[in-house]
Amino acid sequence: MHIDPKEYETDFFKQKGFIRKKCPICGGYFWTLNADRETCGDVECEKEYRFIRNINPAQNWDIHNTIANWTEFFRKHGHEVLEYYPVVARWRDDIYFTIASIAIFQPWVTNGLVDPPANPLVIAQPCIRFGGEFSDIDRIGRTGRHLSSFTMGGQHAFNSEKWRDGYWKERYLELNFEFITKVLDIPAEELTYKEDWWQGGGNAGPSIETFAYGLEIVNGVFMKYRVTNGSLEPIPIRVLDVGWGLERIAWLMQGTPTIYEATFGPLYTWLKKQLGIEIDRSLLLQYGRYVGAVRTETEELFNKTRSMLAKNLGITIKEFNKIFGPLEAMYAILDHVKTVVMAIPDGGIPANIGGAANLRAILRRAISLAEKYDLDVPWDELIVRTIQYFSKTFHRLKGIESVAVEIWHVESDRFAETIEKALRELRKIIKRRKAKIIDDPILRELYLNYGIPPEEIDYLSQKLNLGIQVKVSPNFYESIRTPPQRISEECEAKEISEKARLLEILEDRIKDLPPTRPLYYEDQFLREFEANILLVEKNFLILDQTAFYPRGGGQEGDSGVIIVNGKQFRVINVFKLNNIVVHELDRPAEGLRGKVRGIIDWDKRLALMRHHTATHIINGAAQRVLGPHVWQMGAEKKPEKSHLDISHFKNLSFDEIKRIEELANRVVLEDRPIHIEFMSRTEAERKFGVKIYQGGAVPSATLRIVNIEGWDVEACGGTHLPRTILVGPIKILSSKKIHDGIIRLEFVAGEHAIRHTILSEKYLRDACNVFRVQPDKLAETAKRFFTEWKRQKDELQKLWGYILNNIEKLISDKVTSRSGKTYLLERIDVDLRTLLAIINRLQNKVNNILLVSTTLGENIFAAAGESNFIKLIKESSIRLGAEFKETKNRIFGKLNAPSDNLLTVVKKRLL
Repeated sequence: MHIDPKEYETDFFKQKGFIRKKCPICGGYFWTLNADRETCGDVECEKEYRFIRNINPAQNWDIHNTIANWTEFFRKHGHEVLEYYPVVARWRDDIYFTIASIAIFQPWVTNGLVDPPANPLVIAQPCIRFGGEFSDIDRIGRTGRHLSSFTMGGQHAFNSEKWRDGYWKERYLELNFEFITKVLDIPAEELTYKEDWWQGGGNAGPSIETFAYGLEIVNGVFMKYRVTNGSLEPIPIRVLDVGWGLERIAWLMQGTPTIYEATFGPLYTWLKKQLGIEIDRSLLLQYGRYVGAVRTETEELFNKTRSMLAKNLGITIKEFNKIFGPLEAMYAILDHVKTVVMAIPDGGIPANIGGAANLRAILRRAISLAEKYDLDVPWDELIVRTIQYFSKTFHRLKGIESVAVEIWHVESDRFAETIEKALRELRKIIKRRKAKIIDDPILRELYLNYGIPPEEIDYLSQKLNLGIQVKVSPNFYESIRTPPQRISEECEAKEISEKARLLEILEDRIKDLPPTRPLYYEDQFLREFEANILLVEKNFLILDQTAFYPRGGGQEGDSGVIIVNGKQFRVINVFKLNNIVVHELDRPAEGLRGKVRGIIDWDKRLALMRHHTATHIINGAAQRVLGPHVWQMGAEKKPEKSHLDISHFKNLSFDEIKRIEELANRVVLEDRPIHIEFMSRTEAERKFGVKIYQGGAVPSATLRIVNIEGWDVEACGGTHLPRTILVGPIKILSSKKIHDGIIRLEFVAGEHAIRHTILSEKYLRDACNVFRVQPDKLAETAKRFFTEWKRQKDELQKLWGYILNNIEKLISDKVTSRSGKTYLLERIDVDLRTLLAIINRLQNKVNNILLVSTTLGENIFAAAGESNFIKLIKESSIRLGAEFKETKNRIFGKLNAPSDNLLTVVKKRLL
């Protein structure tokens, strides 16, 4: 893209004496104070990092002190410091993880729809990326600088007619220069400012990257455009979007061989000792200086630059892999463990769909790397130490040790089970395709179908001597795109159908209509209302105001009737199109004019309000019982029954379900007030934090906040009750895993909970009556009867076996002859399998056989013989309500009448 050079010709560069030059290697333009400098400063052009000097990490510029020093500098220079946001971007519906600090403010603040929380501001934002400049899974551990989770120092200022407290290029460069030269104490002559272009999240603008000693420290983006249909449009505000690499600053100041020693500090030192990894000091320092020049764009380039690195170290590539392979695996393990634990308190649980699949991928990659290099990693202790170390700055990690360790064990067990399946498939592939080389296409197939990383395949092939060579391209993970989460076909078809109808019928006609006044928000207890008709088209009716709640947020829309000029129409569906509520009627209503009277189905509305409010109550209870990793992942509120999906890593125990239910009912009985108010996004986030996005992204600059006092606060558009006592009792009906990482709780509230309790008591009473015991003795008695039944069943099995083995003796006097044919028509009380076995044994000795049984309360039968005989059995059994299967010369199944009846009928007709 052509960029006007004037974008970079700042007064700051002129006044300081910077000159503009062109890098002969990459062709990029940069600014420097050193007239003799030729390259732009990027390590791929410099060929080395010139700040590497220390082996052991130092404490004075560890990641915690680096964040504190950076934050304090900008605080002193008039910036408000924000609390960090979650790494799972639940306020966005277009990204799963928080990939940059600017993601917090897109699109609402960056488009000028919402005021920024402060101006200017800084935030030390933990981010997770699985692609792009900062992180690619393939590169982690092998280039010295890539991480899957990192801390972006976000420095932001917002400029418009309304927001005049921000600043732009000149002030940014002044602060940049002062921090680097005075706080970091880097000579000005070492700095280069490289011209670049940035685009992401729907915005774009020129940028200036700052390098020192071969390392990029910070990238300042001057967001001026919106990307629309591939073209650039000016935006009403200018946003200064600066991302400081805080781990990179810690690395630069400590001078360690790679970013991993600087980031993980004591964790690195401890784990290296535990694993017994030792490398010569001078060799490791030399490795650190040159490893950044390794390129990973293609397999050919990776191998070439990797070989050059080995040559610079004076060793062969085989020696290089033997020496540095375990160390690079350890680097990756440290990174991957940190990323997984950073995601857990924000509801990021390893799974097989969406962004959570990336968490599972790196968890499995960590395990595979440990196996490949025979590293005896003390996983439990590593996880606990990682949490304790990083919780010094990232406080939401506190208290998740036991949950994180359990998640790791659950995922490790799943991985082991999956490996067995994948290994069977791999053996089939080798045999079927006569494969000697397993490369990306096969590895991709195994990864997508079984979740097995290529590192694991490589390890298994060597361990089991499979006689294959595993070739993994350096950008294997980058080439994998996680498939989007599936929507059920039924919901998808319904949505498409509805959208098509709306576009066809209403698109052109509603664009000039005013927003519908939502009476359901003004008074949720309003049962009847009057309104004026604005538009009628076929079965669709639009009013100027309505008390009918439109479907949304997992809550069903209201039902009821609308009366117009004495005519009554049933409202069968209510939905929202932009800010207009559409009522779908049971029949066409074209030609209607004037006023209408609407009557809400109050029983349904009340049930929905109880269930929606109960959803919030149960969510708060689940978080307190199970842990801070629990977030709402979905919900459906229906009048008869509802469900809540939560992030959790395993099925719930009976005790956990009961504790959640008990806690939820306690909140109901406490009669807590429920406050509902509309707030700007910025105000709501400042007051309540991003936990308000339990239901996911809310596409609005104004949020409706539902606050159950002291319990749960969410941005939610549903109808709710004013106090918890009105919800009535809450009963959790079931808990099940709908897929990895997501547990569904089905529940009822209010009258439906009472009905369920009454019905449960009836079932209990009926069971007690059968056993003639009191409820407290039911379980003991049932267990005794079950034990006796099982013993008797075992005895029956032995008896049936005896009958089968001696059947010819037992039936010798039961066979009847007619017209030269032999018949066996008898009742033998065995199970169906034994009946069929008996028939198989007798078929060569008896022409036609019919056996019936009443064993274990079932009326069953089986017959074999000539076609006329089978036809007779079939006709007779149909009359007795049989459910049967028919094969060649055989019929068998169950009867809805006593099986003796079939014998009677057949004997009467045949004999």
